[in-house]
Parts: sequence; C-alpha cells; structure tokens
Amino acid sequence: MRPALSEPDPADVLVLPGVLRALASTNALIARSVVTLSPEDPGYFGPGSMSWRIFSHASYGASGIAAVLVQALHPVAIAIVDRHSAFRSDAWRRAHLTADYVFTITFAGRRGADEAAAAVRRIHAGIGGGDPATGAPRRADEPELLLWVHAVHTEYALRGYEAFATPLSELEADRFVAEQVAAAALVGLDRAQVPANRAELRACLDSVAGLRVSEPARLFSLMLLRARMPATMRPFWALHVAAAALLLPPEVRTGYRLPRWLPRGRTARLAMVASFSAITHGYGLFRPVREARRRMREVERAQLQSHQSGGAAERSASLARRH
Repeated sequence: MRPALSEPDPADVLVLPGVLRALASTNALIARSVVTLSPEDPGYFGPGSMSWRIFSHASYGASGIAAVLVQALHPVAIAIVDRHSAFRSDAWRRAHLTADYVFTITFAGRRGADEAAAAVRRIHAGIGGGDPATGAPRRADEPELLLWVHAVHTEYALRGYEAFATPLSELEADRFVAEQVAAAALVGLDRAQVPANRAELRACLDSVAGLRVSEPARLFSLMLLRARMPATMRPFWALHVAAAALLLPPEVRTGYRLPRWLPRGRTARLAMVASFSAITHGYGLFRPVREARRRMREVERAQLQSHQSGGAAERSASLARRH
C-alpha cells in the first residue's frame, strides 16, 4: 500500500477550487509513487533516465490519449476493450487509472512497480474476446496484443514529447525505447521480443496488419471525447484531446471523424507547446509535487555519491595492483 499524501498547504487550498485542480489531481499520481523511492531502490528507471524526463512532462497527457486511439485500431484489442473495459461507463476514471499505472511503474520503487504490474497481469489473464475476423477466442495477455499496446504507447510518448517539449536526439530516443523494455517485461513480455531502439520500434509497428477504425473504435473515441469529469478538468481535457489529434496520422484523424473544432497547424502546435510548458512548471505549485521532486533529487545525489565513491575505490585498487 502506498503512503498517504500529505495535507495541502494554504497555497494549495487557494488554487484547488479553480482550474489548477487538474494539475493537483494528475500530479498527485506521481507524488504517491515517488514517496516509495529510496537510494537503495530508485525504481526500474531512476534519476537521469529518459523515462523520468518524458513521463514527468505535461505532454504525456496528450501522448496517452493519442496512443489509446491508435491502439484501438487493432481489431482484436478494441474487441476486448469493448467487452471488458470501463471506458463505456466511465472513460475519465479509466484514463486516470491508466495514468496511475504508468506513473507507478515509472516513478515508484521496484516493489511498488512489481505490485502494480502483477495486478495488471491478473486482470489480463482473466479477460478476452472473439477475433472479429475469425471468431476465434483471443486473450488479452497474448504476446501479440501486449506488444502492440506497448509499442504504440512507447512511440506516442516519444512523439508527444518531441512535439510539445523539445526534439530528441537519436541517442535519447533510443535510450527511452531501451528503457521501456523493462515496462514491457513487467506486463509479461519476453524482453528478447521487445524493440530496443527507435528503428526496431517503428519496424514493429509497421509490421502489424489489419488496422482500421472499426465501429467499436469509433464509439471508443466518442467515449473519450464526451467523458464525464469534474468541470474544472474540462479545459485541460480539451487541450489534451486537441494536442492528441495533432499527433495522429491524417488518415487516423479522418477515420475517427474527429470534431472540426480541433485546431491544427503550426500556430496551434506552438500554442500547445506554451501551454504544456506552463502546466509542467505549474506542477511546482503543489506541496506533494515539491516533496516528490525533493525526494528525487535526494535519490539522485545518493546515487552520484555512490558512483563517485565506487570509482575512487576502483582507482585506489588499480593503483595498489600496479605497485
């Protein structure tokens, strides 16, 4: 069980009734995970990782929406979601739970990440559906489906960060993809079968045939667009949906018949870059996030000191051997 968040300070209370409540809600997820970190257990990714960098940026909200819309193009994946997921009745809560899982395996200690992943594997093991093309029974934990979901999530996390934060070098993108192999292993995939760099990731995505905007996928997109949620969240949701639409390939946007009001073009993208930058900086208004950042810095300093001490000891041993 994760430790409870600390009570908000007076500055937090002043902004919670307004639109900034969206910031508090989303980033409390990161804060709950980070409190489980320690110098002995920095989690599966840890300080300096591309995963910490990308998933702590506000652009991930848009990336996540774009990813689920692309994942829904797989006819078997969306058939299982349509049969078992809570998206139909409560899309906002389901999206919130998905974000909670991603933040847990990214920012929590290994024990917390393992527990969250084990819960997801249990859920996947118990659900399935029929293949729309053949009628054959399919399971949610089949490697083919898990790999599709993982690959799309990884690719669109990169696309969102590059579009709304800053471009990445080829080395940085490859590092992120390689780090995410650990996330794939947590849900049960064989590491050897998971793309370990951006080129392999794109080849994996290009190899999947039969993708289309089916009727269940279109209904799924409507559930996202019309999700019930607190009124203070709606401005943020609209921003993220609009940004997600910019990340989608044109044929996917057309297939989903996304609303015409969604902005496009360079001006829209620049406005979203500014918005996500402001939101990311706004995270620091809330004490749980400030505490989370402090703990992350402590873990980073401890790891750096340990590395320096280890390097000094190795150099001393090397000198001793020479003499």
